[in-house]
Amino acid sequence: MRQAMRLVGQLALGVLFFASVTTCPARDRWTEAEAWSWYSDQPRLFGANYVMTYAATPTEMWQADAGTPGANTFDMAAIENELDIAQQTGFNTLRVTLSYEVWRDDRAGFMDRLDQFVTAADARGIRPSFIFWDDVNFTTNPDVPTRQPYLGEQADPVPGMHNSQWTGTGGLAVHENPGNWTLPPTDPSPGSGSRDYVQDIVGAYATDDRVLMWNAYNEPVNGGQSLDSTNQLIHATAEWAREVNPVQPISFDMWGTAADTASLAESDVVSFHIYAGPEATIREVAAVADRTKRPVFLTEWMARTYGSTLPDILPELMDRGVAAYNWGLVNGDQQTQWPWGSPPQTDTTEPSLWFHDLYRRDGTAYLSSEIEMYQHYRLRDDVLRSVDSRMVEVQNPGFEDNDLGGVPDAHTDRVFDGWTVTRDPGGWVGGTIVPDTWHFNEQVPEGDQAMFALDIEVGQQLAETLAAETFYVLEVAIGHRVDRVLPDYDFSLLAGGVELTPLTEAFSNPIEGAWTDASRIYRVEAGDVLVGLPLEIRLSSAGAETFFDDVRLIAVESLQPIGVTSDLDMDGEITRADWLIFAAHTYADLSGMTPAGRFLAGDLDGDGDNDYRDFLIFKSDFVAAHGVEAFGLMLRVPEPSSVALIAFAFLTVRTRHDRR
Repeated sequence: MRQAMRLVGQLALGVLFFASVTTCPARDRWTEAEAWSWYSDQPRLFGANYVMTYAATPTEMWQADAGTPGANTFDMAAIENELDIAQQTGFNTLRVTLSYEVWRDDRAGFMDRLDQFVTAADARGIRPSFIFWDDVNFTTNPDVPTRQPYLGEQADPVPGMHNSQWTGTGGLAVHENPGNWTLPPTDPSPGSGSRDYVQDIVGAYATDDRVLMWNAYNEPVNGGQSLDSTNQLIHATAEWAREVNPVQPISFDMWGTAADTASLAESDVVSFHIYAGPEATIREVAAVADRTKRPVFLTEWMARTYGSTLPDILPELMDRGVAAYNWGLVNGDQQTQWPWGSPPQTDTTEPSLWFHDLYRRDGTAYLSSEIEMYQHYRLRDDVLRSVDSRMVEVQNPGFEDNDLGGVPDAHTDRVFDGWTVTRDPGGWVGGTIVPDTWHFNEQVPEGDQAMFALDIEVGQQLAETLAAETFYVLEVAIGHRVDRVLPDYDFSLLAGGVELTPLTEAFSNPIEGAWTDASRIYRVEAGDVLVGLPLEIRLSSAGAETFFDDVRLIAVESLQPIGVTSDLDMDGEITRADWLIFAAHTYADLSGMTPAGRFLAGDLDGDGDNDYRDFLIFKSDFVAAHGVEAFGLMLRVPEPSSVALIAFAFLTVRTRHDRR
C-alpha cells in the first residue's frame, strides 16, 4: 500500500507541474519554493542584533570623524574583538543597522568601512543581515532632547536610560520628501540619494555570499511616521533592491502595525519581532509560519524581564527551524541592560536581571549558561548536517509497545518493550499513555503513545558498542502536560554501565501542552577505555509528570556537510539523477533517517517528509539550472482519463505535523 501511494504521489507531481507552468507567472519577490530552496541551503541561522559597544547610534558606528577630538567613530580593532566574541558564541550571522546619513555625506568612506566590516565578519564565518531604514527613535523620551538622525559628534548616553540617544536612520528627511528619493546624493534636498543608497550597497554585494540578507526596514512607523509615506518607502526600497537582482533575500520587518501588510507583500522571507514570554512567542512564531508559508526570521527577541529568555524559547526556535537574532551582543552605550522606559539614574550598578545583551564590556558573559546553549546548537547543527551520519538502532523509541491502556493502575506491572526499569521507588511510577487534548495541545512527536514518568528511571542497552572518533547526538522529545509543572528530568548515554560526559547539552522547557527536543552531544576520542563496550540510554524523572517520546541516537564519524538543495547525489549539479532520487522517495517513510539522510532523500524543507512542497522546491531549482522545458522532458504524463483520479489521490495524502 505504501509503495502504491508513493507511485500515486509521484504521478500527481508530474500532473501538477504541467498545470502550474501556465498559471504561476514570475513574481517580483521570490516564490515560496525559491525562498525555501535558498533557506534550505543555509545552516541553522542564529545571532544577535549588533551595535558596537561605544556607539549609541548607527551614525556613531559608521562615521569617520577624525576632526572631532574624542568622538567615537568607526573602529575596526574594536569591531574585530566583538566579532571574535560572536564567533566564539556560535553565531553565524549578525543583524546590523547601516546609516543613510553617513553614506550620503561620505559615500566612498562609508563603502570602504562597510567592506572592512563584511571582510572581517566573513573571516569568522559570520554573514551579516543589513538594515537600510530604521524608524525607531528613542530621543522622543522627555528626558532627552528630541533629534532626527544627524552627523558629527553624537550625544552621550543618559546614565541608566535604555537606548537614550538612538535616532535610527532615514528619519523625517526621507519620509517627508519622497519626491527627492531619486535625486543624486550630491543634491542638498532632504531625502536625496535614497534610491542610490539602497542600490549602491545592494549592488556592491548582489552576488556576494558573504552577505546573508537585506533586512531592509526595521520596525516601520515606530517613530510616528506617516503610514502612507512608510508604505511608499517599503515598496520603493523593494523595487530599488530588486532592480539590482541580488542573490540574497529581501525582507521588511513585521511587528504588529498597519505597515505589516506592505512589509509581508514585499518580503522574500518573513522577518518579525516579538518580546514576550515563551507561550506568546511560540504561538506567534507558529502563526506567522502557518500564515506566510515562508522561512521565518525572528529578527528581534529576548527581553528577560518580559519572560523572553533563551532557555525557555531557543530550543523551540531550533526545533521549528526559525532563524533568530536576540537583541544585543556586548553591552555598551545603548545601555540595553536596562528595560524600556527606564528613567535617568545616578546608581548605574548592573541590574540583577538584564533586559537585553549577552556580554559585559570586558567580554565576560552575563549568563554563561546562555552562551553554552548557543554553542550547543551550533555544534549540533554542524554534526547533524553531516552526510556521514547514521541512526543507532533504539528499540521502541516512541513507546508504542506495549499499550498499557492509558493511565495505568498503581498496581499494574509496567512493561515497555526494549526498556527496563532501573530505578523504581515504588507506588505509582509511570507507564505509557495515549495523550489527548486535556494532556497536550499538539500531536505526539512519534506514533500515538508516549511514556510518562513519576520518579522513575528506565534504560535500554543497545546492540551497538561505543566507537572511537565518533560524535553521538542523543535527542529526546520532552512533553509538558497541561496544568502541570514540568519536573526535573534527565537523559544520558552510557557505555559499559559508565555514564559518558556530554560535550554540550540543551535541556528544553516546553510550554504547557507542547513537546520540544532536548539534546546532548558526546565526542569519543581514540584510546577511550570505554570503546567497544555496549551502549545504553537512560531516561529519568524526579517528579510528576515527565513525558518522554521519540528517543534518537545519531552517530557521526566525520563532519562532511550536505551539499546544496536539490543536489541529492552531491555531484555539484542538479540533474536527472537527482530527480530519480527525489521521485523514488516521494511519500516514502523517512522516519528512520538522520536529518541529513532525509534531506538527501528529498525532504528539502526540513519538515520530515518528501511531499508536494518539496517537489515545488526541486522544480524551482531544476528550472533555474536548466529551464522549464528540460524539466518537463523528465516527466511522464499519465493518460488524461487518469488525471482527475491522481489529483484526488494526491490531495488525500495525509501530511505530517509541520516542524522543521
